Amino acid sequence: MLMTQNLIGNMNVAETQGLLLRVMNREPGLIFDVLQPPAHQEEQQLQDVPRWCSCTRCIEMPSDIEKKCCGMTDSTCVSTCVVIHIG
Repeated sequence: MLMTQNLIGNMNVAETQGLLLRVMNREPGLIFDVLQPPAHQEEQQLQDVPRWCSCTRCIEMPSDIEKKCCGMTDSTCVSTCVVIHIG
């Protein structure tokens, strides 16, 4: 890990951006890690998480068809993705 940090730390901006683009082309799913802001340790756990929710960010919905969870963890939930937030 330290070697990787040193390697990236010695890159200029253009080299870092090029590396990021190559990594995203190889593993597009990593874009969620890149776009997601760092988790705040003081962030409180949501209360009253529905039984059908595994990401801990869902809210109770009125109909069964609406009771769908992304199936991710709290830190990778699609609802926290920058692209998902509207207005």
